[in-house]
Amino acid sequence: MQEKLERTTFETSRQAEYFTAEGLTKLTEQSREDFGNVVLKELGDNALDAAETAGVAPELLIKRERRGNITRVSVSDNGGGIPPKTVESMQDFSTLTSDKAHYRTPTRGAQGNALKTIIGIPHALDIGDEPVIIEGRGTRHTIKPVIDAAGVPRLPSRVESIGERVGTTVTVPLPTKRVKLDPSYWTKAFAIFNPHAFVNLEQVDVGVEHVNGSPKRSNLINRPCRTPLPLVSTCPTTGVALTGTTRAL
Repeated sequence: MQEKLERTTFETSRQAEYFTAEGLTKLTEQSREDFGNVVLKELGDNALDAAETAGVAPELLIKRERRGNITRVSVSDNGGGIPPKTVESMQDFSTLTSDKAHYRTPTRGAQGNALKTIIGIPHALDIGDEPVIIEGRGTRHTIKPVIDAAGVPRLPSRVESIGERVGTTVTVPLPTKRVKLDPSYWTKAFAIFNPHAFVNLEQVDVGVEHVNGSPKRSNLINRPCRTPLPLVSTCPTTGVALTGTTRAL
């Protein structure tokens, strides 16, 4: 008598969608090549919201540090700082953790799950062991996602005290060559649509020096625009790029 084949039904966690290029493309509605700009856009939006929630004029520092095959992007703000409990809850990928889930502005909050996708993007881009780092309210969270055999994400993280600082800083590693990343564009865009904000961009290329031996740096500063029409957000930027003659090491 032929034995009957018994099939086992498996359940696959959809949480893993946050850690694959295909899943993140669906969640962000952007291609894999555009994940770098997704990171900058969402971090900038969060930084602006954090400062406005704290009742202060936003001051953003966008940093891009290129070191070989890895480019680290960070955005710092002058808000109240992200609470440690919020960082813990955003690592639960079975829930939605967002203060914008039920609030939208024309240019912000459309995604709603931005911080979760930002944690997943480096893993989806095969960035290796490079962590996502979130700093706020005197605490640094170093997060390295791992996907187990069942497709369930595990997020071992190191939590350490760094002393009280203003605002929040989020640092995300990205591959240097496989994604589009235009910090200058986003610096100008944030300034144009947020004329009340101060936006500063610092770009560093490690391994490339000025002729005087210091690291190559490029700064773009957009100062707040004072316009007699506060509801009009078409103020031009006043950025000045500072560069120098460089030589490769």
